[in-house]
Amino acid sequence: MLVLTRREIQRTISMREAIEAVKAAYLACFTGEASVPKRTTIHLAETRGISQVLPSSLTKMGVFGAKLVSVFFDNPRQGLPLVSAMIVLQDGSTGRPMAIMDGNLPTAIKTGAATGAATEVLARGGSESAGLIGTGYQAAWQLEAICEVRPGIREILVFDVDKDKARGFAREMESFLSRFHVRVTHAESPEQAVRGRDIIVTVTTSTTPVFDGEWISPGVHVNAVGSFTPEMQEIDEKTVMKADKIVTDVREEALEMTGDLIVPIRKGVVAAGVIHAEMGEVLAGQRPAREREDEITLFESVGLSALDVAVAKRIYQNASDRGIGHQIELN
Repeated sequence: MLVLTRREIQRTISMREAIEAVKAAYLACFTGEASVPKRTTIHLAETRGISQVLPSSLTKMGVFGAKLVSVFFDNPRQGLPLVSAMIVLQDGSTGRPMAIMDGNLPTAIKTGAATGAATEVLARGGSESAGLIGTGYQAAWQLEAICEVRPGIREILVFDVDKDKARGFAREMESFLSRFHVRVTHAESPEQAVRGRDIIVTVTTSTTPVFDGEWISPGVHVNAVGSFTPEMQEIDEKTVMKADKIVTDVREEALEMTGDLIVPIRKGVVAAGVIHAEMGEVLAGQRPAREREDEITLFESVGLSALDVAVAKRIYQNASDRGIGHQIELN
């Protein structure tokens, strides 16, 4: 069995490879070539933590596996990571353990790749600017993904409630995204990050909306990444109501897991049928992507374990080919 650390994973997969792996997983879910049981969630109220087990099987790729992930909201105050995760990958023919790897970096890459796939089909082709709210661990890969699929982006504004953190992040991104020749600067307010942008990305753990839907213009594409529990809400009701098309990973999970949709549905401002399509339906051509330049589109990313397994499979293949990682025998 191959063991891969976070540092080793960094050398094994490109964002374009991750986007293609994610798209393949979305299509597998649509065609029935993937089995994705519901996630198991454990709420650890005393320590303000959430633990989840997310399994899935990808028949065509010949693998199955699971991600074990925990989010402890008080960890940052103790100098610890907010999220801890690991991925176990197994052979679909024999059940043999193939790999165990750090789950944080693959999760960040996978989540960015999902945003990239959605941006590729939903954002305007001529998009030139983007706004980001939230500069935590996953934010860098969100920006890399949107630049990968919309290389015409020339300006990105980033906002965080910690303004010093936003300034430092903007400087880091100038280097991280140098191959795209994009200018990254910090925004003084959420409005500055959002108003007039072609693409918006929110990647926070907020329980209240992080921007006002009045600020978005016709033609904008919004990637909402952070809300994965009913109590978490990054996107306000105005944005949901203004969206011409809302696309998500899986309808059922989105309606059960994300406060971005649960709150406006409970308030009665939108119906439960507000979701236009799942990503697999759009990629398969069964539901239309963007049809007009002035459409407002919203990708509500809740997370899908099939994407984790698909990206982990690509990481495993590349690492094996390049002799990266450590082989161990469990028996």
